[in-house]
Amino acid sequence: MSFELEHTDISPESRVDRFGVVLAREMFNRNAIEKRAQELIENSEDIKNSEIENEIYNNAATGLFEKITAAGHLSHIEFEGDQEEIHEATIKRLLNGRLENTPDWENHRNFAEICEELTVYETFKKIKTGELPADTMIVTHSNLPDENVDEEEKIHVGYRTLNAKGMLRTYSFNQNENGEWVRILEQVSRSNSDDNSTRDWFNSHASAVPITSTGALSEQVIVSSKRLPNGVVSLVEELDGPDRLYGESEAELIENNRPDYSVLREVSAERENTLGVYINEINQYDTELKQKQEIGEISYAVRLNKFDKKINEINMRILLLAPQYTKDTYGKASVQNIEAASIAFYQGDHLLAQRELEQGHRVRNKKASVGCGGSGKADSDSDFDIDSKINPFEQAVEKASEDKEDWKWSKGVCQVKSCSSRPGQTEVGPCSVCKNCQKKFDAGEDPTKEADYTPSEGREKSGGLMVFLSNVTVEGKNLKKAA
Repeated sequence: MSFELEHTDISPESRVDRFGVVLAREMFNRNAIEKRAQELIENSEDIKNSEIENEIYNNAATGLFEKITAAGHLSHIEFEGDQEEIHEATIKRLLNGRLENTPDWENHRNFAEICEELTVYETFKKIKTGELPADTMIVTHSNLPDENVDEEEKIHVGYRTLNAKGMLRTYSFNQNENGEWVRILEQVSRSNSDDNSTRDWFNSHASAVPITSTGALSEQVIVSSKRLPNGVVSLVEELDGPDRLYGESEAELIENNRPDYSVLREVSAERENTLGVYINEINQYDTELKQKQEIGEISYAVRLNKFDKKINEINMRILLLAPQYTKDTYGKASVQNIEAASIAFYQGDHLLAQRELEQGHRVRNKKASVGCGGSGKADSDSDFDIDSKINPFEQAVEKASEDKEDWKWSKGVCQVKSCSSRPGQTEVGPCSVCKNCQKKFDAGEDPTKEADYTPSEGREKSGGLMVFLSNVTVEGKNLKKAA
């Protein structure tokens, strides 16, 4: 679709360097990009099947955190090496995403993403030649699809409809100490992406306004760091305005644990570091699936489904150790059961932990734990890729006991409301329980039933485990956010 654009004597490249917001179609021939995308689809069998270094690991990290965080997580991925090869590998991955029986509306979004990648690479070539400033960024708004189709279809394809989850992403390029180019992709998840914030942003800053979600996905924007000094985080702040955080209102934030903008990168990196053992396990598993795909034993669609089910299995182990992820992963109805399962697990009552975990899984909201890329082609009705004779909940408890030995301790606030370390920070595990309280759990005690430690301002109770809240001011906002 073409737009009437205002023409000036200042080139798009110069406007980028002058704090401007430039639509990619003002700089590149959109018709030519769409024609190239169509040729790639029609000749997809002839595309070189290359792979980006660490691609499977990055997919594992992305897949895991897509399922256990609903909003307020930043993914930072760097692609080192020959940028043309990285571009070709990205195109191949997008072409692989055009699975058999994929709905037409999703294929249209896939087409937009192929055009996005072609635009990113064309922009890189201008950065490399100096036609664009070195701090140039490419911006994409990827919101919840607004096509009038069945909600179950959107969920199966890989969209989290429960909170209308969307992603904002930026691409940038720099050179390492060896002079080699590095692509940097950053994505931030946010809620309520189906509101008017994207349209309002384009209306205020760009020369054309997309009126649909797929239209926004198709409309890359080129800016410099002068315009978005904190990259994609600056963009999130602009879309949120004064009254929201990652698309969520103050009322939503009271029960959701979201980091402040100023610490988003650090908190997200710490999350991925803490749960790194699970990312490695998914990475190893998908590497084995890839080998099976390459010899024709399974299709890409089946591989995607097994990948999705592996994450489902790992998520249960994470929730036993880190129940604070429950609401994002399973939905609000599961919180009570999973917290009970976690407490029983700490106390060594594995049978009770298993029963509560199973109940928490049973009452989960299936609109919550949705992975990017969808669930592929199922080879069974099970939610897990394990032998049907194995009880998945019993196995989760057993494996979580092994996982516990690999805990990574870091600074944080203990979630046990009776803990004398509160509200200060101490060393906590991935479940945000301190070493002292953990010793009590290991001894069969239940510190969550002890008398509350004297509350201080800013603390709110939430059953046996708590969320520590603090009043944080952001750019004039005074929102109550979880620390």
